[in-house]
Amino acid sequence: MLKKGIILISIISVLFAATAFIAYGDEGNILKNPGFEEVSGQLPANWAPDVYLKDADAGKVSVEDGKGRSNSKALVIRNTKLNDSKVFQDVQVQPGKIYKISSWIKAEGILNKAGSANLTLLNGKGIHTSVEYSDTKNDWKELSLYIKMTDSDNLKVGCRLGGQGTTNEGTAYFDDMSVELINEVPQGVVVNEFLIPGSDSSNSEKSSSTTEEKKSSGSFKIVLIILLIIAVLGALMYAEIKYSKKAAKNGDASENDKADNKKDKKTEETEEEFDEEDYDE
Repeated sequence: MLKKGIILISIISVLFAATAFIAYGDEGNILKNPGFEEVSGQLPANWAPDVYLKDADAGKVSVEDGKGRSNSKALVIRNTKLNDSKVFQDVQVQPGKIYKISSWIKAEGILNKAGSANLTLLNGKGIHTSVEYSDTKNDWKELSLYIKMTDSDNLKVGCRLGGQGTTNEGTAYFDDMSVELINEVPQGVVVNEFLIPGSDSSNSEKSSSTTEEKKSSGSFKIVLIILLIIAVLGALMYAEIKYSKKAAKNGDASENDKADNKKDKKTEETEEEFDEEDYDE
């Protein structure tokens, strides 16, 4: 009985683990130094700066103590002149998959709305710029977006103050970033796609494609969960049958032992009767 219980618990554990894997994936945050706590000089480790105007008085990209969300370190981009400043990190992704990109952002003293604090993503030939924050009123705002990768396995993630052909002044703070593979997109969430120069695909086609992929992905997961449940039930039935056969076998052996004991007892009684008759004679 104990062995049967252990088998049942093991099977249920495997089922829950598999279901969790289907829903949430297994990569977690693939960024290195996402909170900018590790520093090389004044720059964040594992991140590469890219500044349009490199003059010392044009601005500065650095990591500063006490500027983060919980009084920790934060990436700070200060453009003291009109400039386009950013830091990038390259990560490996799965082509064609959907990823969630998140960061906490604080913006102050931004001169223009265009080219404000944003996340810039590059994947192969495509580019995507997030919504932009020009004034967060001295508070942190969480920026999250879902985006489908191109056929490239490389993603360049950037924190930016400026834009494509756009410069800006002001200060932008970034903290607690993440890039995560998503196997199941939450209902109602818009999945973005990279803008590929020269591409003539319409937004409606992209939306339709994304919807169909979500339906297909959801159907596959349902089928997989059903198969897992069938496998669990099959394993339980097998364990039950095996246990029943073993119990029946043990029962038969017990009955045979009882019959043998009765037979032996009867033989002993018969022998005793013969002994008594011989004695009487």
